[in-house]
Amino acid sequence: MSLAAITNILQLLVNNNEIKFIGYADSSVGRKAKKYQINPDFRHYGTISCRYYQGQGQLTISRYSLLGEEISTKVIDEDITKDTIAQAAKDLISHDPSIIAIVFSIPGICRAGRIESSTVRGVVGLNLLSYLKDQLDCKVVIDNDITFAAVGFDALHPGNLSIFVCQNDEGYTRSVIMHNGEVTRGATDYAGTLLNDEEGDAFTKLRHQLATINSLIDPDIIGVYSKALSDFDERDLLIDIPIYHRTKIKVINDPEKEIKLGMKTICLKALFNDD
Repeated sequence: MSLAAITNILQLLVNNNEIKFIGYADSSVGRKAKKYQINPDFRHYGTISCRYYQGQGQLTISRYSLLGEEISTKVIDEDITKDTIAQAAKDLISHDPSIIAIVFSIPGICRAGRIESSTVRGVVGLNLLSYLKDQLDCKVVIDNDITFAAVGFDALHPGNLSIFVCQNDEGYTRSVIMHNGEVTRGATDYAGTLLNDEEGDAFTKLRHQLATINSLIDPDIIGVYSKALSDFDERDLLIDIPIYHRTKIKVINDPEKEIKLGMKTICLKALFNDD
């Protein structure tokens, strides 16, 4: 591509307000090169995280620039249903028409937009992705909260292979595998969901599951969130594994930071994906 063509394209992007001129590069000889960057406010994106906190439904609604800068965040305490989720998204777009994508985090098990289990009433068995796409005039991405936490955890601890493990109060442990920055979902999009059918206390179950993960996968690091850890010593999590083969463990006290970062990461990827 010729220099003239590149100059014309840059000027077109500037005229469309998609990029902006930010100054000249340092140079000791010749003409200084111009520097441009994406206009962070050319378009915005949003995230809506659903959870139950102390028995109360809670929606955390945020807006971001294209550079990932947080514009606003608010928390709404209300009963969570498919309709309240959709209305929150509509209100977000009405307030900021420049929003071109919204990512939704739902507690439970979500496969290709269909909610297989969740604490959110009225959504189990529903393809929530299709429902929200019909309601909203923007790109929609949906997944479960633990998948987003795994993506965020992997971004904070970059490497070849990481795993995020969440043991909740519903009788199962969700373990999400991250390989080279991508979620490994398995043949049926169910990889990592371990049912707690064995007898025993929560810590013993978690210890056995982590030993299985460590011995079969041997990741760079495992992030663990479990209320059971408040009553036990986390150093005993991998006592079943020889000390020189134990994977690094990072205990997460509250995964909200990881969930938030994961939602942002996945949304930015989706913006550059035409699917």
